[in-house]
This record gives sequence, C-alpha cells and structure tokens, in this order.
Amino acid sequence: MLDNKDGKGIEGVKVTLIDNESDSKIILFTNNNGLFDLALSQNKSYTLNLDKEGYYPKSIIVNAGEKLPEVIDLNKEYDLAMDYAGYDVNKIYFDYDKSTLTEESLEQLDKLVETMKENVNALLFIKSYADCRGPDKYNTSLSWLRSKAVKEYLVNKGIEPERIGTKSMGATNFVNNCIQPADCTEKEHAVNRRSEFEIKFK
Repeated sequence: MLDNKDGKGIEGVKVTLIDNESDSKIILFTNNNGLFDLALSQNKSYTLNLDKEGYYPKSIIVNAGEKLPEVIDLNKEYDLAMDYAGYDVNKIYFDYDKSTLTEESLEQLDKLVETMKENVNALLFIKSYADCRGPDKYNTSLSWLRSKAVKEYLVNKGIEPERIGTKSMGATNFVNNCIQPADCTEKEHAVNRRSEFEIKFK
C-alpha cells in the first residue's frame, strides 16, 4: 500500500477482504513497508476495502479466475495507492428504515464539500448500504435513497452533480457478522446502515 503523493509504503492500513458471495471476511493490516499477504480462491469475486486514519478509503473489486498463480502482486493489477486527507474520513450512518441525513453526519459531509471545492477536478463516489433486515429489493432501494440524500446535500452546497457518482449496495459488505436479523442487537445492526466515500484526484 503506497502513499499516492510520495510513493512510500503506508503502515497500518486496515485491509478487509470480503467474499462477495458469502459476505465472509478476512481482516489484516499492512506491515511497515505497506505490504500484506492474503489467500484468494479460484473463481471468486471479492471486495477489498482499504482504510487508514487520515487517508481517503478505497474499495476495489478483485476477481480471481480459474487459474491462479502461486503469488499475485495486486499492486500491478490494481491501483492500491491511497490519498492523504489530513483528517479522519468517516462513514455516516442512518436511522433504521430511514434515508434522512442525521445532524451527526453533516460535519463529515461539510468536510467533503471543502475538499471537493479545494480540488476542482476531484471526483467523489458514494456507496450506501442497508442492514440485513427487510427484502433485498427494498434494501437496494433504501440504500439508493441514502446515496441520493447525500448527493443532494453536496450539490446544494455547491458541488457539481457530474462530479458525484453513487451506488446502491443494499444489504452487502457488512462491517460485522450481522448477516441474519436475529443474530445482532440494534446497535450492531446500526453500523451497517451507512454511506462510505471515496475520492479520486486527477
């Protein structure tokens, strides 16, 4: 994992590998050279989430084919470099069955507005999620409404709509093991009702 500005390895990046079929996950951290090792299975699709305090997070889809070499250098296959933010880039959260922005989320969104205005060529991507309760179709629609609410707020603050991409993720990529409604408390479900942000600088 490299810093996009100076090309140096970033220590302590949280690397989460999520199996897109089963939602099972592996979590590890980069070493002092910004390196990490993990095992992939054949014919699998994964989501690779990269998080580090003070950096903009990244999310990458990794598709493993039928034939896998013994060692794969993901840095050669994907852009894993991270951009320094200078502040904690936090997810924002939603109340159950709601797409309304909470007061707590506005501070984070205002920081994104400031960054986008300072970097006029930057693009922002919003991914929104639901917890596991409710039908899949409904959760996909609900997470779309959450992305829409975030985008509308940013546009109203002066960010051009064509610079903002959105994606509705539904009930996927859980940050914990709350895959079944009865498995978790309300507090545990709440952390899955979220919007995440990625910024690409040009």
